[in-house]
Amino acid sequence: MNTAGFSDVLIVLPLIVMFVTSLVPITIKIINHNKESSYLSTILYASFGLILSAGTLVYVGFDVSGFSNTIIIDSLAYISSILVIIVTIFALFISYQSLDVKSNKFSEHVFLVINAALGIIVVFVSNNLMVSFIGIELMSLAFYVLTGLSLEEKFSKEASLKYFVIGSVASAILLYGISLIYGSIGSLSITELKLAVPLINEDPLFLVGFILLTVGFLFKASVFPFHAWVPDVYQGAPTPATVYMSTAGKVVGFVFLLKLFLFGFLSQSVLLIDILQWLSVLTMIIGGLCALRQESLKRLLAYSSISHSGYVLIGIICLGFEGSRDGAIVMFYLVSYVAMNFGAFAIVSLLETKTSEVVLISDLKKLKSQPMYAALFSICLLSLAGLPPTMGFFGKFYLFSAAINKGLFWLVLWAVISTIISMYYYIKPILIMYSSETETTTDIKPNFSAVILTISALIILLGGVFSENLLSMFLNYM
Repeated sequence: MNTAGFSDVLIVLPLIVMFVTSLVPITIKIINHNKESSYLSTILYASFGLILSAGTLVYVGFDVSGFSNTIIIDSLAYISSILVIIVTIFALFISYQSLDVKSNKFSEHVFLVINAALGIIVVFVSNNLMVSFIGIELMSLAFYVLTGLSLEEKFSKEASLKYFVIGSVASAILLYGISLIYGSIGSLSITELKLAVPLINEDPLFLVGFILLTVGFLFKASVFPFHAWVPDVYQGAPTPATVYMSTAGKVVGFVFLLKLFLFGFLSQSVLLIDILQWLSVLTMIIGGLCALRQESLKRLLAYSSISHSGYVLIGIICLGFEGSRDGAIVMFYLVSYVAMNFGAFAIVSLLETKTSEVVLISDLKKLKSQPMYAALFSICLLSLAGLPPTMGFFGKFYLFSAAINKGLFWLVLWAVISTIISMYYYIKPILIMYSSETETTTDIKPNFSAVILTISALIILLGGVFSENLLSMFLNYM
């Protein structure tokens, strides 16, 4: 039996630092006789620990492995982990503005957010299906509790229960898929799956296991028909938890699928490619059509998130063709999606002035007296719609170009139709902000949500201007 050495511990040092960081706010609370420290100091402790964790990850580097290859930090895991740490810090600062989480359980909120990030990064660096499952469950359990931890009395508890029940079914499907794969190839190693690629056509047991494994992660990525939990959970959860689930929670699903399909499984099965194409089309169209009917800004963004899952799936499908390097395009789109969503939900946070408040699209007329916020939010919406010169436009351009180069013309046609549909529900809020007949004066003071909105808008614009350089960077690493 191999024992862990110093080099093994060094590789997981970023995870250790992250876990210890999550304990700091709770430990301080216990020392203070169960009294909360100031919210800002709690966030600063946690952010410092996360920055330290990112620093240790940079020190460790990538293309390293440990624990008998159970943990492998490759370039994909490295980039994704840095992205999630940044997202986590942003989510913590949005928490400072949220009235639904500023309570005597704020330390617990921070603990859960950091441990969700820990579970996500475990999935990224894991080279073992069971370790990946443990990471997914750690993330999921944190999300279940975060959803119900809100001070909101009704929707959050209902959403938490729905999420737990549906998520448990998805976890069971995922675990069953892992067990069938193990029964077929006798190994849980993810890298050894590369050797099992031909089994997709030869072994029915492996095929069923592989499909169930994929379904489990499609649920996390909120792809149709595994998307039904998204609107209620996003609406009921406190805004910081919502934005975190819609970004980091979605990234983990697609990064694992990226890791899986880079082995070339799709190139062995035309049927799987056809199924994923239909799922992509249905996800884009259903997400878009449902968004048209929404009055709640959170639910609109929830269905928008579903629709964007369909776009990302286009890049995943392109991996099924020989010589494809479209994993870099998927990462580019995920980065742009994270920036767009953070900016959009930052506006929700800014407009929430009391506990349990439901922000309606019509409430955006308040921003007519706040032209700077209206302009920044408009940049996020235009990027979500895929209009130039934003990062969202270039993300869609690269995805659609890759699909056309693979001959997936009908898939691109549906993606364009979905984009046209999305113009309505992305442009409508902009018209309300700028064309409202009655101007509602509101005083929105600069705060952390405003800072994050500004940063998101800058990333969207700079990511659009330097899109080719950013994509080249991803191509060099991947």
